[in-house]
Amino acid sequence: MEQIKKALSAVKAFFNSTKPFPFPVRAVYFPLSFILIELVIQIADSKAPFSFLCLLRSLLAGGAAGMLILLIVHLIPKKGVSRGIAMFVLYFAGLLAMIQVGSRYRFGIYFQIGYMAKMAGQAAGNFFGDIVSIVLHNLLALILLFLPAVLFTLLRKRILPQEQLRKKHARAVWRGHALFYCMIFILLFLFNLFFCLIGGDRQYYTYNYTASNAIPRFGFVNSIRLESEYAVFGTPKEKISISVEDLTTTQAVEETLAETDAATGGDPETETAAVAREYGNNVMDIDFDTLLANDGDEMYTLMDTYYSNQKPTKKNEYTGKFSGKNLIMLTGEAFCSLVIDEERTPALYRLANSSFVFDEFYVPDYDQSTTGGEFANMSGIIPTWIDGMPAFLASEYDYMPFGFGYVFNDLGYNVTAWHNNDYNYYYRDETHPNMGYDNYKGFGNGLELDSEPYFPASDLEMMEATIPDMIDEYLATGKPFHAYYMTVSGHGRYGWHNAMSEKNREVTDGLTGYETIDAYYACNMELEYAFEYILEELEKAGILEDTVISLVGDHYPYYMTEEEDMDYYAIAAGLDEDDLAMERYHTTWLLWSGDTEDEQINVDIPCSSIDVVPTLLNLFGVEYDSRLFTGRDVLAPDPPVGTVSSDMHLVLFILRDDWISAAGKYDAESGEFYPFDGVELENEEEYVEKVSQMASQRITFAKYLIEYDYFAHAMP
Repeated sequence: MEQIKKALSAVKAFFNSTKPFPFPVRAVYFPLSFILIELVIQIADSKAPFSFLCLLRSLLAGGAAGMLILLIVHLIPKKGVSRGIAMFVLYFAGLLAMIQVGSRYRFGIYFQIGYMAKMAGQAAGNFFGDIVSIVLHNLLALILLFLPAVLFTLLRKRILPQEQLRKKHARAVWRGHALFYCMIFILLFLFNLFFCLIGGDRQYYTYNYTASNAIPRFGFVNSIRLESEYAVFGTPKEKISISVEDLTTTQAVEETLAETDAATGGDPETETAAVAREYGNNVMDIDFDTLLANDGDEMYTLMDTYYSNQKPTKKNEYTGKFSGKNLIMLTGEAFCSLVIDEERTPALYRLANSSFVFDEFYVPDYDQSTTGGEFANMSGIIPTWIDGMPAFLASEYDYMPFGFGYVFNDLGYNVTAWHNNDYNYYYRDETHPNMGYDNYKGFGNGLELDSEPYFPASDLEMMEATIPDMIDEYLATGKPFHAYYMTVSGHGRYGWHNAMSEKNREVTDGLTGYETIDAYYACNMELEYAFEYILEELEKAGILEDTVISLVGDHYPYYMTEEEDMDYYAIAAGLDEDDLAMERYHTTWLLWSGDTEDEQINVDIPCSSIDVVPTLLNLFGVEYDSRLFTGRDVLAPDPPVGTVSSDMHLVLFILRDDWISAAGKYDAESGEFYPFDGVELENEEEYVEKVSQMASQRITFAKYLIEYDYFAHAMP
């Protein structure tokens, strides 16, 4: 007991002492503090592969940041002020780092600081339970991240003592220390800069910068520096030299099709190429020659050159098949094909296994959570980060003529949009009207449900509150309707505390033996009941054959991953370490109409959420220009397998640079191409190189299209 008292007394004396620490200790405190923050983030990120180069960049940047802070506070003569600045910086750095650790743990991504600031109030208000869970799960990280700030608070007078500068010798020492700190900072910064600019990560340091790309590769401090720099001076642009030959191989494709026609006798009933030519192109009369002649901006010249040389997709036998029909279009929160079961979810099973059946459909991770997935589903454009904002929010003032609200308003439809959560979450009150949904309702501006006080709310109640009025008006006036829904019942966290999981617990409890998986299935029963209700009401009204239903998820259910250090999604999906990373995003698209239910049209072309809009535009017979979308009409013919053409279908995974074509799957991390069964390429290396270049260009120009409001330029 006596020894414990002595130890406690020693600790107390240590913290109460005002005797300055030796110079070496004071000189390394701030650099070591930022290095600790960098290490905690790197260690906490189990999703990022370890790289010595990435670790070195992080440590150098952390050391440089610490030396810069030390230099600044050293130059301020009033140490009360300098200590306050140092405390603020350390606490603020710890807070930002903890938010990033939590974002990575819960959402699988790092968020831009500007976007976090914009979303802070919404996130805190809607997901406080998640915040508590995140903190508890990352408690050790939280302690370590705030340890430098707490220790400095207790030892601030010893780390930053008040210096006496009246004597000449003291001033010389003070200047010498300042010069030393400055030189060390410059050396660390230059070494950091050197190592950031080598290796294959340069694109993520410049034009492809996002926090999710940068933090694993360059570290936390470098990411803050880059975002701040690009906020002031603008994000660097990719240096692209456009040549027609690089953009399309139209001539080669046409020659191949002609040869195929000749070999088959040109029979239009058996040859896809001949059928494709019969229908014409999905293209509009955009005068690119005049645009190019009048362009006064090199970026518009670049974009006009790119889009004018894209090969449009062909119209086909399905063009206009759904003309005049009602459209109920849904983005399903965390929906994936795992929830579909013939006995448990008969309505979802019916929709997934009749009409159009998609065997190779993917919902990639767009690094933007729900807002990115929703933008992809609603625009046909791949979502990228633009000046620190996700594409949907960045597009809120853009001209978006192919937003379905505008498209179906122009066709004379009654148009509505609904979301059974706060109406302004993710700023949908700004983005959705810009897609033409002036009549958009959620909690707080017109939609009221009994389940509203709980989270997540009921999808079934949302349908019960909205579907009958649309059907009644259609029956009374004959005016078709289009309704867009963003559902929420499938939202995590998945456990019996989840309102919808608890409501439907008796259906799935004990189904798999894992609470997280069973709870995920349970909350999605509410989506099943919503569809049972929709189909029942449509059938009762006698308009099943007049109505099209489309359902796509916004992202895979990432709340099932790493819950208690278990990847429950991988368990449920049967994924193992040998599976490619892209298989996590393999799901289905429910596209159904009563008059095609007996046809069961199987679609085996690889496709993804960005293909939804161009496919539906073609099915509804809407005039559009297929060259301007990142996605492609899934029902349009693909060029011959192995041919590289700008109208080809591609599934793009922007976080890893992976892609899937009709020929096979490319894993960028390993550099391996995995051809589909029966596919043999004459020159696999050349094919991969060309398709990778095309994939990169599609992503880059999708970003430019939103950043420069290209629709307004091309279609004024």
